[in-house]
Amino acid sequence: MLQWLKKILSWEKIKPLLIFDTYGNIAIASFLICAVSGVFLAIPFDIHNPFDSIANMLLTDPAASFTRNIHYWSAQLFLVFTLLHIWDHFNQSTEKKVKKGVWFRLTLSILFVFLVMITGFILKGDAESLQAGRILRSLFEEIPLIGSALSYSFLGSENDFQIIYIHHIATASIFLAIIIFEHAKYIWTKPSTTFYTIIVTLILSLLITPGLHDNLNPVVKGPWYYLGLQEMLHWISYPMFVIALVTVVIVIIYFIPKMPEKYSFSVKRVIVYSTVAYFVLTFFAYCFRGENYNFVWPWENPYLSESTINLFDFDSSIPVSELNKKEIPKILGRREGCLYCHDGVKGFSPSHDPAALGCSTCHLGNPFTIDKDRAHANMVLIPGNLDTANRTCGLSDCHPDIITRVDKSLMNTMSGVVSVNKFVFG
Repeated sequence: MLQWLKKILSWEKIKPLLIFDTYGNIAIASFLICAVSGVFLAIPFDIHNPFDSIANMLLTDPAASFTRNIHYWSAQLFLVFTLLHIWDHFNQSTEKKVKKGVWFRLTLSILFVFLVMITGFILKGDAESLQAGRILRSLFEEIPLIGSALSYSFLGSENDFQIIYIHHIATASIFLAIIIFEHAKYIWTKPSTTFYTIIVTLILSLLITPGLHDNLNPVVKGPWYYLGLQEMLHWISYPMFVIALVTVVIVIIYFIPKMPEKYSFSVKRVIVYSTVAYFVLTFFAYCFRGENYNFVWPWENPYLSESTINLFDFDSSIPVSELNKKEIPKILGRREGCLYCHDGVKGFSPSHDPAALGCSTCHLGNPFTIDKDRAHANMVLIPGNLDTANRTCGLSDCHPDIITRVDKSLMNTMSGVVSVNKFVFG
């Protein structure tokens, strides 16, 4: 019975049902979908105010928002299947059949894959992307002699997205397109592969809309493929060590075809084990890191509890005809979709007026939609409740010190109250 189950559930039986072509061809198809969707996404995208332009897409332009979903998910598929393709090369030892010059450019393209991914993440312009940009700048600047020049060449100055945008849509993307053609000898995959990849991308795009950090949530993280590095930087006091580690890995990958078979096999095994360890770090950082990067259990992590899966609804945005009648207010540097519906509330003190704070500052929820169910998801009805006050009233720009004092106060902990009563009443 056990042997029969192993035969039925073997990877050779399951793989054709899950993988409809080689990893490399799926990666190429994903790259093409990402490039085409990026062209259409560039039309509504404002490079000078990316955060606000994406918020406007979410609130007023369902077609642009859905295109953004397609662009995001095709990019994720491209990254995943590119890594699987590299693993497949190592597994089959086909790297020795590749010409030296081509292998050098393929090795270099690994860095460009992550460059095009991280620049796309930074172009959101929200709190998470700005933090990722700062970390990358600090890493570049740690490189002796040329660090500052490299930092400016690849990332530009802070809060200026021009250079990052150029690298994302041109430098890195064109380089990858050239390398793909040089390596695969074609840029168009089989129609069936493209079709299936489009179907998978559309399904993911319908189910999950990539988040836009509201700049209020105290939990700030980079993209998932960046979290392992972020975890390493949390434990290591010397960023130069991480830079040296990445450099060593790239150099070793380049020299693998030149190694004897027994040595290359051991090196590839070490790379595979290291990759697995990196993704374990990534999982830990994603699930167990909360505010200020402190350890927190997943079920207590607001970063996870506020990540919801919703079916994309093309009717959940504000009709263009209505925008001329009522403008979406901009509160604390971001669009506040809540006030499109709750624009007549009164009776607040000036410091707590929704016109000054918005709604989501105190009540959380999702300010980037007018759909009632989505807007009210994870909403806090009473911001002053102590179990959620650190995420509402206790924001850094509001009452962070008071929340700490109240949380430790006698009336909250009841420390000593019972024993004093027992003493008084004998």
